[in-house]
Amino acid sequence: MCFVFTCPLMKNTNPLHVERIKANLDTAESIRKGDFWQAILDAAYADWQAKGKMSYTGMLNAAARKNGQAAKLFILLGKYDSQVCNGGHIQYFDNGYGSGDGGCLDSHDVNCPLHREMICLFKKYNLASIPGGIEVLDILESFHVVTGDDGTVANLSELDRLDSDYYAICEAWEQTVVTEIATSYFRLLVP
Repeated sequence: MCFVFTCPLMKNTNPLHVERIKANLDTAESIRKGDFWQAILDAAYADWQAKGKMSYTGMLNAAARKNGQAAKLFILLGKYDSQVCNGGHIQYFDNGYGSGDGGCLDSHDVNCPLHREMICLFKKYNLASIPGGIEVLDILESFHVVTGDDGTVANLSELDRLDSDYYAICEAWEQTVVTEIATSYFRLLVP
């Protein structure tokens, strides 16, 4: 089953509240190192831990309200990248990061609404225009999960192909995203 998700293209408004991220004490080391992508993740995870029983989706929405919609995009991309690079698209799905359900090997929504939202945000903030962006967007848009009658993932070979495609570009993509965050959002902090 293929799920089609459309999103309106929107103007780049309320992108990222850098001053709030910088004010979070848990981001100091990452900012000092110039790892602003990690600083965005650090800020969100520190707030998540401080608030206690909040779902992954709840944390993303809270981070977007506090730090801007671009923060949500970079958190989603960060988890996508770390999950796929660690165990492939099947791990990303099985751990619930695409659906927002959370929980390793629990039953997850095969429509992966958070993954679809990540694609919308990717387009909204025009990441396809940076080096490697078109290739990553193609991989993101190609990701889908098909389950058999028994509930197991039935398109593993297709997911393996996407893994190979992403592994071929992920290191360069990670550096490009770090540079984009530094120059487009944190530029006043970059020496």
